[in-house]
Amino acid sequence: MQGKIGQLGENPEQQAKDVEDAVMRIRSNPYPRDDDQRAALFIAAMENLYLSLQDVHQSRLVNDQPRAQRALEGAQSNAKRAADAAKLYGLVECAEEL
Repeated sequence: MQGKIGQLGENPEQQAKDVEDAVMRIRSNPYPRDDDQRAALFIAAMENLYLSLQDVHQSRLVNDQPRAQRALEGAQSNAKRAADAAKLYGLVECAEEL
């Protein structure tokens, strides 16, 4: 996914849409039976990532740079959480690309 969205914060509106689309595709499938808690953790981190990116975009629209910076830091933190959850679950490709 990193190849598609690029550096976090470059184009937060489009990035949020891309991550949200990915989350919706993931949610359309049932959780894996062997470890649904880790899957839920990954999905929650991805949801928080797109919400943070939406906040970055909205903050920049109203020229609130301190809020945009905090939101970007939140997005980076959520991307790390999603990568960590992916590693725990064995989604190595997802973990490397976040």
